[in-house]
Amino acid sequence: MTKSDMKKILIKGLLFVALFFIVDRVSGYVFYFLEHKALQHSPNGMITEYTMEEVDSDVIIMGASDALHSYVSSIIEDSLGMSTYNCGKDGMRFYYQNAMVNGILDRYSPKLIIWSVSPVFLSAPSQEDRDAISDLNPWYRTNEFCRNAILMKSEFEYIKMMSYLYAFNSRLYAYLYKCVMPDYSYQPGGYAPVYGNLPDSKMEVRDYYDEDGLDEKSSKVLLSTLKRCRDAGTDVAFVLTPRYESGEYESISQYTELIDICEEYDAEIITDLFRDKDLLKPCYFKDAAHVNHDGAVLFTEKLVGELKALF
Repeated sequence: MTKSDMKKILIKGLLFVALFFIVDRVSGYVFYFLEHKALQHSPNGMITEYTMEEVDSDVIIMGASDALHSYVSSIIEDSLGMSTYNCGKDGMRFYYQNAMVNGILDRYSPKLIIWSVSPVFLSAPSQEDRDAISDLNPWYRTNEFCRNAILMKSEFEYIKMMSYLYAFNSRLYAYLYKCVMPDYSYQPGGYAPVYGNLPDSKMEVRDYYDEDGLDEKSSKVLLSTLKRCRDAGTDVAFVLTPRYESGEYESISQYTELIDICEEYDAEIITDLFRDKDLLKPCYFKDAAHVNHDGAVLFTEKLVGELKALF
């Protein structure tokens, strides 16, 4: 191969890299535009974007599907006299939720965060949990908590995230879809009711000790977030949201660590509704993990009584 041929190959390679760089950056601007349009058209359907960029309510409800389908925002708002928004999202666990809380604190200080949890809240994330963190990709460059969560996925993630196309590829379909489709028919304040009920059947028995195993990193991250909430003047109330099940959990390491953290940072934890006898009836549950709308109303009414006593 002659020097002339090598020079041509080098020039072509550099042109390809330059072209890819230009396309990648232009795509980034297109994605930002699509995100803005989708968010304006469908805030409920774009709950991650809405939480990170626009929510400004006095009371924030945080959690996964148990939060989204169990906490009736309008009841909390009417009872406490404070604007309320439910930022729960199906399938999103601790590291996603923690990034959302810190994304909110980057913009303003809510008066109260109601954080829906389970006894195994501080467990190590599963692979499914890690994959779901991709929803945070658009904020990799702008939010350290999102960035830290994303980098947990793999040792090569920081290389992948150099590309804007990669950063947004998990959201492209959502942006395009929500630019044209109607918003979800949620109730005011982001609450999403579910309907139907369990047949009369024996309650599930869950062996929490099979799941005993504290994720030390989750514990440290939560401590940092609660310190930030305290410094910002934001109260936090963790709530064990009801499940149609029985089983002892009080001594597992994840739960005892959560109790200790709450004591250290003056966060409240409401546990008695988790196994409330009025709530634990098949007629109030869509499935073992989620209350139906009637159950959500009863649960929220009981919850606001607890919140009033605490705050």
